[in-house]
Amino acid sequence: MNIKRMVADLGGEKVLIVRKNGDRYEDVSAVVSEDRAFFDAGDGVVDLGDEIHRETPTGVVVYIVEDPGYFAKSSMSSAHFQSKTRRSNKPVPSQPTMIENVHLHDNARINVNSTDNSTNTVQKDNVYNDLREKLSDEITDVAVKKQALAIVNELEAAKNETEFSESTGKMMNLGVQVATIFGPFVPLLAPLIGG
Repeated sequence: MNIKRMVADLGGEKVLIVRKNGDRYEDVSAVVSEDRAFFDAGDGVVDLGDEIHRETPTGVVVYIVEDPGYFAKSSMSSAHFQSKTRRSNKPVPSQPTMIENVHLHDNARINVNSTDNSTNTVQKDNVYNDLREKLSDEITDVAVKKQALAIVNELEAAKNETEFSESTGKMMNLGVQVATIFGPFVPLLAPLIGG
């Protein structure tokens, strides 16, 4: 298939191709629409970011090549371009960005596509006291309860991550009931280490 003939049959018009490197191809026969340009590779060459200038009744419209769309010569057609374009005065579409901030602690919240500028104040005593209260209310074995409350004091006194981690291990080893109660408090307590 002769691409030049096909362009002529489709009502092709003469355009100017301006390459980013300064090369110019004048009087290129092309079919140009809002988002495509179709022309024979023997008439001109385009690459990403090059311009195709099209004369219209209202003036020159400039299209920016976003994808050259080069097709090599084959048994069916000559080498040609089916370029994806956009008008130069049309804004470049932005890539969608998903920003998710998930906070799993006191004052928990989720921010999607927004910036979290909030400030939170967590009362250290409240978290430890809440844990003590929960352990006292739900543990029936007096010896286990006494050990768990002593470990809460160790956690509160922990000066670094190592001490905190050791005390957390002791707490988790007191059994499933204690671990189930204590587990949700870990993310609340960790930021308070040494504070």
